[in-house]
Amino acid sequence: MPGQNPAAMTTSPATSTPSRNLPSAAPDRRARNRDRTRRALAEAAMEMFAAQGYAATTVEEIADRADVSPRTFFRYFESKEDVLLPLDHHMGAADAIRSQPTSLSDVEALRAALVCTAPVNEPHVARIRTLRGALSSSAALRGRDFDQRNRSEDEMAWALADRRKLSRPDPDARLAAVMGFAVLRVAMDRWLDLPDPTPLAPLIEEEFDRAVRIMMAHSRGAPAHRGSATW
Repeated sequence: MPGQNPAAMTTSPATSTPSRNLPSAAPDRRARNRDRTRRALAEAAMEMFAAQGYAATTVEEIADRADVSPRTFFRYFESKEDVLLPLDHHMGAADAIRSQPTSLSDVEALRAALVCTAPVNEPHVARIRTLRGALSSSAALRGRDFDQRNRSEDEMAWALADRRKLSRPDPDARLAAVMGFAVLRVAMDRWLDLPDPTPLAPLIEEEFDRAVRIMMAHSRGAPAHRGSATW
């Protein structure tokens, strides 16, 4: 083999086996190195966003803190917005929605799916909290957040349609998706204001209950509030 010590090729089968495994191990090692670099950049960015604010932090400062070049940063992220709102971000709720029993209504299916996927968000509470603060200082970030919200609502609507064997989302599915995402955002705002670690799932349950109370109160023509929340 090119570049290999000839002496290594004359060893016994027991000692030559690792050499045959090296080509398959190398891609794994490179993947681990890429993951480490990406994590180091994300951690450096989060530390700097927390210390001096999102708007005041440059890509060059993030790269320097992670001990890499700005060019390396752009191999992993297209911009600093991607650190907080990656383009491939996916809540994981769509598959959970599709798996809900057809005996549930759209809203009930959304509720069950969002509750069961809530723990996925909990390890990322610091990033989500930093994102919330950064949104007020960056129009680009607000635009990305708006686009991602629309994408998430669309994914939910299509998942509801798939669950009911529809060829495309109907008005009920689209409205349920918008309502479900609004409930999720209210729950997450409460969650971010509470001390860590706070489970997110019970807050989602509470906000769905609140949404039902509000809609029922409006349908009866009664006051919509209990507590301080209104839609």
